[in-house]
Amino acid sequence: MYEREIPSIEEVREHMNKMKVLSILSEKSTVDVDSLSRELGLSGHTVQAMIDLMAHQGYLEEIECGSGCSMCPMSCGSLTSSKIKMYNLTEKGMECIKVLKRCKDV
Repeated sequence: MYEREIPSIEEVREHMNKMKVLSILSEKSTVDVDSLSRELGLSGHTVQAMIDLMAHQGYLEEIECGSGCSMCPMSCGSLTSSKIKMYNLTEKGMECIKVLKRCKDV
Protein backbone atom coordinates (compact mmCIF):
# COMPACT_ATOMS: atom_id res chain seq x y z
CA MET A 1 0.00 0.00 0.00
CA TYR A 2 1.20 3.49 -0.88
CA GLU A 3 1.76 5.76 2.11
CA ARG A 4 1.66 9.53 1.76
CA GLU A 5 3.28 11.85 4.19
CA ILE A 6 0.75 14.11 5.86
CA PRO A 7 1.69 17.77 5.41
CA SER A 8 2.28 19.86 8.49
CA ILE A 9 -0.03 22.70 9.46
CA GLU A 10 2.68 25.15 8.37
CA GLU A 11 2.91 23.53 4.92
CA VAL A 12 -0.87 23.65 4.49
CA ARG A 13 -0.97 27.29 5.63
CA GLU A 14 1.85 28.21 3.24
CA HIS A 15 0.07 26.48 0.34
CA MET A 16 -3.21 28.24 1.18
CA ASN A 17 -1.46 31.63 1.29
CA LYS A 18 0.07 30.98 -2.14
CA MET A 19 -3.34 30.11 -3.51
CA LYS A 20 -4.70 33.35 -2.00
CA VAL A 21 -1.96 35.32 -3.76
CA LEU A 22 -2.88 33.72 -7.09
CA SER A 23 -6.56 34.33 -6.44
CA ILE A 24 -6.00 38.00 -5.54
CA LEU A 25 -3.88 38.51 -8.64
CA SER A 26 -6.49 36.86 -10.83
CA GLU A 27 -9.08 39.33 -9.55
CA LYS A 28 -6.96 42.49 -9.52
CA SER A 29 -4.68 41.71 -12.47
CA THR A 30 -1.71 43.57 -10.93
CA VAL A 31 -0.82 44.16 -7.29
CA ASP A 32 2.20 45.24 -5.28
CA VAL A 33 3.82 43.43 -2.33
CA ASP A 34 2.65 45.97 0.26
CA SER A 35 -0.98 45.57 -0.79
CA LEU A 36 -0.69 41.79 -0.73
CA SER A 37 0.93 41.75 2.69
CA ARG A 38 -1.85 43.92 4.12
CA GLU A 39 -4.57 41.80 2.53
CA LEU A 40 -2.99 38.50 3.69
CA GLY A 41 -1.97 39.76 7.13
CA LEU A 42 1.63 38.67 6.56
CA SER A 43 4.90 40.55 6.67
CA GLY A 44 6.25 42.05 3.48
CA HIS A 45 9.30 39.79 3.72
CA THR A 46 7.12 36.67 3.92
CA VAL A 47 4.99 37.76 0.96
CA GLN A 48 8.08 38.67 -1.06
CA ALA A 49 9.58 35.23 -0.39
CA MET A 50 6.33 33.57 -1.51
CA ILE A 51 6.24 35.70 -4.65
CA ASP A 52 9.88 34.99 -5.45
CA LEU A 53 9.22 31.26 -5.16
CA MET A 54 6.05 31.44 -7.28
CA ALA A 55 7.89 33.52 -9.91
CA HIS A 56 10.70 30.94 -9.94
CA GLN A 57 8.09 28.19 -10.36
CA GLY A 58 6.53 30.08 -13.27
CA TYR A 59 3.20 31.14 -11.72
CA LEU A 60 4.01 34.87 -11.55
CA GLU A 61 6.10 37.35 -13.47
CA GLU A 62 7.52 40.67 -12.35
CA ILE A 63 6.43 43.74 -14.26
CA GLU A 64 9.12 46.37 -14.64
CA CYS A 65 8.00 49.82 -13.58
CA GLY A 66 7.56 51.85 -16.72
CA SER A 67 6.63 48.88 -18.89
CA GLY A 68 2.89 49.28 -18.53
CA CYS A 69 2.13 52.56 -16.81
CA SER A 70 -1.24 52.91 -18.51
CA MET A 71 -2.41 49.79 -16.65
CA CYS A 72 -0.44 50.39 -13.45
CA PRO A 73 -2.62 50.80 -10.34
CA MET A 74 0.13 52.77 -8.59
CA SER A 75 -0.31 55.81 -10.89
CA CYS A 76 3.13 57.04 -9.89
CA GLY A 77 3.98 58.30 -13.37
CA SER A 78 7.58 57.23 -12.91
CA LEU A 79 9.27 55.62 -15.85
CA THR A 80 12.51 54.93 -14.02
CA SER A 81 11.57 53.79 -10.51
CA SER A 82 12.99 50.38 -9.68
CA LYS A 83 11.73 50.44 -6.08
CA ILE A 84 8.19 49.42 -7.02
CA LYS A 85 7.84 45.73 -7.81
CA MET A 86 4.63 44.63 -9.46
CA TYR A 87 3.55 41.11 -10.41
CA ASN A 88 0.95 39.44 -12.54
CA LEU A 89 -0.10 35.89 -13.36
CA THR A 90 1.60 33.90 -16.05
CA GLU A 91 -0.26 31.42 -18.23
CA LYS A 92 0.71 28.71 -15.71
CA GLY A 93 -0.74 30.82 -12.88
CA MET A 94 -3.98 31.33 -14.80
CA GLU A 95 -4.26 27.57 -15.37
CA CYS A 96 -3.83 27.01 -11.63
CA ILE A 97 -6.69 29.45 -10.93
CA LYS A 98 -8.92 27.60 -13.41
CA VAL A 99 -8.25 24.34 -11.56
CA LEU A 100 -9.01 25.99 -8.21
CA LYS A 101 -12.31 27.34 -9.52
CA ARG A 102 -13.29 23.90 -10.85
CA CYS A 103 -12.51 22.39 -7.43
CA LYS A 104 -14.75 24.96 -5.73
CA ASP A 105 -17.60 24.05 -8.08
CA VAL A 106 -17.46 20.37 -7.10
